[in-house]
Amino acid sequence: MIRKFMINIIIFTLFQFTLTKGSEPRILTLEESLKIAFERSYDIKYTEQELIRDRENVKAARAALKSNANFKFYSPSFRTEYREVYDWEEDVFIYEYTQKNRMMSQLVINQPIPTNGNFSLNYDFFHETQLGDIRNFSNYLYLKFEQPIFTPNVLSMGIRRAELGLETTELDYKDEKLEIEYDITSSYFQVFRTSTQVDIYEKKVELLEESYDIAEDLQKRGLIEEMEILQLEVELANSRDELLDREGSFESRTNSFKQTIGLPPSEDIRIITDLTYIPVNIDDEIRERTTAIGIKNSMRIRENEIRKEQGALRVIDMDRLREFKGSIVTTLGFDKKDPYFKETLRNPDQTRSITIELYLPLWDWGRNKAQVRSAEASLRRSEISLEESILDIKRRLEDELRDIQEASNRLEILERSKGLAEKSYYLGLDKFKNNEISSQDLILSLEQLIRSNDAFLDAFIDFQLAKAQLKRMVNGG
Repeated sequence: MIRKFMINIIIFTLFQFTLTKGSEPRILTLEESLKIAFERSYDIKYTEQELIRDRENVKAARAALKSNANFKFYSPSFRTEYREVYDWEEDVFIYEYTQKNRMMSQLVINQPIPTNGNFSLNYDFFHETQLGDIRNFSNYLYLKFEQPIFTPNVLSMGIRRAELGLETTELDYKDEKLEIEYDITSSYFQVFRTSTQVDIYEKKVELLEESYDIAEDLQKRGLIEEMEILQLEVELANSRDELLDREGSFESRTNSFKQTIGLPPSEDIRIITDLTYIPVNIDDEIRERTTAIGIKNSMRIRENEIRKEQGALRVIDMDRLREFKGSIVTTLGFDKKDPYFKETLRNPDQTRSITIELYLPLWDWGRNKAQVRSAEASLRRSEISLEESILDIKRRLEDELRDIQEASNRLEILERSKGLAEKSYYLGLDKFKNNEISSQDLILSLEQLIRSNDAFLDAFIDFQLAKAQLKRMVNGG
């Protein structure tokens, strides 16, 4: 019974293995390849975490304008000391022993305001006992308003810095996706190239085998010499070797592509090959519209604009290190101290205060002035970089549009050339059947056909990559 069970297990395992080995390859389009890459890219995952970090930084900065509350409780403290005091009756200094116990708590509810000021509701309470059974309670409830004056609004500057940091990370994320998209597109079409080359050289071998069969028939009828067959045989052997080389390149390129998009090496894939294309005609209107969109979406230009704004904030930071500034602090509240806690809640004394503090720097031997000039120089550099990036993006967009137009024109020419080469070869093949040309002439005609197919394939890949690069640039990359 056990033996029969083990045999069934082995048969089932072999059956599953056979199904796995004989399964159809996974057909991949460019869109599906991009989807897989975006899901499995470590660079994308890394940038996504940076995006989360900076979004939370912005939330934290904006939350600085919202109410917040703090409660402090000071653990009971005990203190004894000898203190020097003056005895007016004896006209001498004496030492007095003191002992103090204190318990204290504080509650603060803050409401920041957009002017960088702050309203707060404060409640202070403490209980104190001293040597000689002296005790005291204190309740102090008051409103407090603080407002810096003659100084930039550092609160709004902090929020703006966080927003610029988030936007920079969003640009990095977008650029990373565009970079991956272009790399995957390029890799995809390289696999496409090697796959199509395998088809081209398989066709070459097939045509040479057909020519060889024709030559054998002609030799049997005594119409050609053995040299003609030998030339075809040598060319056929070389073509088979070339085919093996192309198949090896295809396998290597396919494995590299699988690694690039995150598929396991063991997975069998095939890509969809299609050499159809739509010619383009880029006129002045298309060129101007595309250039305008590319400049508007350019991440490099926006990054330079952000650096310029950050540079302006740094100038303010440096300038405020030694600026004339001040603050206004006002309070209004109720305070009561009494040996009995209940009494502190009755008829409290009203308190009020207003304080104006001013800070006037005198001299620092030119240190801050140099810091400001350094920050201003960095700001001017950012402005120059911004101007240069606009001109450079415009030039690159115009170059890409020109490359696409040239690739499209070249593709149309080579497509016609490929058709002529194919027609020429089959005309030559008919002549070879009639013993009107030599095998060498037929081989040259076939080589011309293969070169025209290769040239068309290269032009097609160049055209597709040029379109991908333009798409990347128009979207901001």
